[in-house]
Formats: sequence, C-alpha cells, structure tokens
Amino acid sequence: RRLSEYQNNISALGSWVLEIKEQPLAIDYIAIHAPEKDIDNINASLWQNVWFSINNFIASFIVDYNSLSSTSTNENLEGSITVWIGSGRDQANIMRRMIDEEFTSTYNIGVNLQLVSMDVLLPSTLTKNGPDVAIGVGNSTPVNYAMRNAVYDISQFEDFPLIQQRFQESAFVPYEYLDGYYGLPDTQQFPVMFYRKDILDELGIDIPETWEEVIEIIPELQRVNLDFYLPIDIVENVQGVLAPNVMFVSLLYQNGGELYQNDGRESGLSERVALDAFKQWTDFYTNYRFQIQANFVNRFRSGEMPIGIAYYSMYNTLSVFAPEISGNWGFTAVPGVLQEDNTINHVVPTTGTAILLMNQSNHKELAWEFMKWWTHEDTQVRFGREMEGILGAAARYPTANINALEKLPWPTQDLLVLKQQWAQTRGIPEVPGGYFTGRHLDNALRKVINTGANPRDTLYEYVAIINSEIESKRREFDLD
Repeated sequence: RRLSEYQNNISALGSWVLEIKEQPLAIDYIAIHAPEKDIDNINASLWQNVWFSINNFIASFIVDYNSLSSTSTNENLEGSITVWIGSGRDQANIMRRMIDEEFTSTYNIGVNLQLVSMDVLLPSTLTKNGPDVAIGVGNSTPVNYAMRNAVYDISQFEDFPLIQQRFQESAFVPYEYLDGYYGLPDTQQFPVMFYRKDILDELGIDIPETWEEVIEIIPELQRVNLDFYLPIDIVENVQGVLAPNVMFVSLLYQNGGELYQNDGRESGLSERVALDAFKQWTDFYTNYRFQIQANFVNRFRSGEMPIGIAYYSMYNTLSVFAPEISGNWGFTAVPGVLQEDNTINHVVPTTGTAILLMNQSNHKELAWEFMKWWTHEDTQVRFGREMEGILGAAARYPTANINALEKLPWPTQDLLVLKQQWAQTRGIPEVPGGYFTGRHLDNALRKVINTGANPRDTLYEYVAIINSEIESKRREFDLD
C-alpha cells in the first residue's frame, strides 16, 4: 500500500511540474505611486459584480466563443473559408496569428478559424453547417466520411502529386479509398523503444535489435524484479474507434503479413503468418508475464521498467518530467525480425491526424490553397517552434512534414534515430467495416489472457465476425 501511494505521489508531482509551467500569470495593471498616496479600491462593488454577471449572461447568447477573430484589415479578399481545428486554444491562437500574418496577406483569402470538438463534424456536415476545412481529425475519419460522400478527393487537384512528396508514403495509407485520397497528413506518430542506459549497463544487457533478443533478456530483467514494457493500450481511440494494436501490427508487418487482402474485401488475419504473429504477441503476456497495463513514464523514471516501447512523443514528456535521469536514457528502433539476407525488418505502423476538405465546400480551390500553406515546411516549422516556445519541450510538435521535422529542435543523434525508424513505417489501411478489426483483435487477446484459450483458434473465430461486418458494409455502400 505504501509503495502504491509513493508511486501515486511521484505521478502527481510529475503532473504538477508539467502543469505549473503552463499556468498563466494574469496581471491587470501595475501601479507606481508615492508612499503617502492612497491607492484606489481595486475590488468591485456588489452592484458592479451584478452588472458584470448580467452582461456576461447576455453575451453568452450573442458571442461565438469558439470563433477566433481575425486582426487582418485586408478588404480586397478573393473569398473566405471556414476552418475548424480540434486541438487546444493555445494551438488555435498561434494558428490565428500565423494566418493573419502570412496566409491572408499573401493569398488574399480570409479564414474564419473556429475551435470546435471534432465529435460534431459529422452531424454538422449532414446538416450543411460544417466547415470548408477540418484540421486534427483521427485517421479513421477520412475514409469513413468518403464512403458517405462527405469529403472531397484531393487527388483531383493537379498539384496533388507535388504536395504528396512532403510526406512519407505511410502517412497517406489511411486516407486512400477507391483510388482517391481524402485527407492530407497533419501529424504522424510511430513507436520507438526507450531504454535506461545506466541500468542496462549495470546488468550487462545489450540493447535488443530483434524479438528473439528481447526474449533472451527477459529472464535477466525478471531476475532482479524488472520488466519490459510492451503495452496493450498503445492504441488510437478516436470517436469510439479502436484501432488495431500497434504491437501486433508491428509483428504482422515484420513477418510479411497484411491486415486485409483482396483489395480490402476480407481480413488477412486468417493467414498463417497472422495467426503465428498473434500467438507470438499473446505469448509475451501469458508465457513471459509481461504486465498488461502500467504507468510507463513513472516506472521508467524509477527504473522498474528500464526498457519498453511507446510513441516517440514520450521523449518530450521524459525531457521535462524526469530531469534527474537526463543523459541516462535513450531510444532506438523497435525490435524487428531477422530476414534471409541478414537484415532486420524494423517496420512499425503509424498513427496521426489529418486535414480534410469537406465536399460541401463552395470554395474548394481556396480551401486547397489553405491546406497547401498549412502543410508547407516553413509553416509547420514556425508552428512547432512557437508551440514549444509557449508550452515548453513537452509540446514538441509531431509534424507529418518530413523536412519540417528536421528543422525542429531535436538533438542530432536523436533525430537520426527518428528518421531511421520513420523510414521503416507503414500505414494502417481503412476499409468499410474495418472498425471491427481493432475491436475483435482486442477481444481475442483478452480472451487468450483471461481464459487461456488457444491463440490461433481464438483469432480464427473472431476473423469470421470481422469478415461478416466487412461484407455487410460493402453491400451497404454498393461496393460489390
């Protein structure tokens, strides 16, 4: 019990360290006066408070608090577009300033920027009250909207192939549907392996490069009550969609498997390679007793989990949250599978967010100009640097633009590791009914862990359910 309280206190302290730097200092005014001068009463009277509350109440019916007003005075605009952003207000304020200073003044296009929860995007689109452009939607959204004719195919623009070169090929995989592309990458993340240099050196353990080497070091770690972190909850859960587990998909891709086959008409998880990858994944939890859930940041900091896998954005958290172990940790590529030519396949799947051009927009050309500007290298670099300047290193921006990442303040060696792993990434395709894949993959895993069921038989049973849903959705959208 005391150990649990101690860990909770460490977590609370770490959270406080992160949050205290983000708290604003509000100063109404500074008064300089002679010692004998009386200072005016700064507290409002009762009637002033009542009048202020009444004004606020009336303003709640009039003022749009989600809209960020423009400071641009340009009156000779070609047109105006509405852009929804689903991130925080700090990000929206930076974007508003950049739009006024760079975009509107250069392209003569007005932008009505609104801070909106992306949960209301579909209802707003259906009622024709949606935006022209939506920024920050999950990877599962573009294809789901494309099936319903709610998103525009941006590959129809002549300069799309040129814009496509700004990003990794893996970034576009979730946005491809029927030979079209229905989103531009905004952010992109992928897993890497973090390790404590000091602890591994003390134990005489080399950093594993393959999964076989991971299995070899497990007894050495567990002998001194340490663990390897291989999380189950490293998934993207956006608007109720549970994505396929990143660790399983890594094993699947590294062994040459596919999530879907026959052009997305059926699941690829019934193939021998997928069944073997699933058994290998479940063995980590059943045979090697990996922890199903843990606070990796705290346990990595305390040394209880000196090695594990997480998205590379955890680098930002550790840089701020764990200054006492600075220089004693690093990260490298996720363990891979040895190939016949003695190379190691380190391929991992990616996740991220997208920018959508809504099909209802009456200003598609203007909206496309905005999307090109926002994903441009210079724009992404400025946004990332300003974000970090305001919120600190913990807010380092995971841009999807290849060249922009290189210009953000990453240490040279760490940037090299990121680029090497980024070059070995693959996207997770989205297909009609594909939301069943992540859901039932998770169900199959938990059934094996909780009941000791046969991994291959269990996954095979759930694949039948997945295929049934895919077939049903393809009929619904007249794809077959």
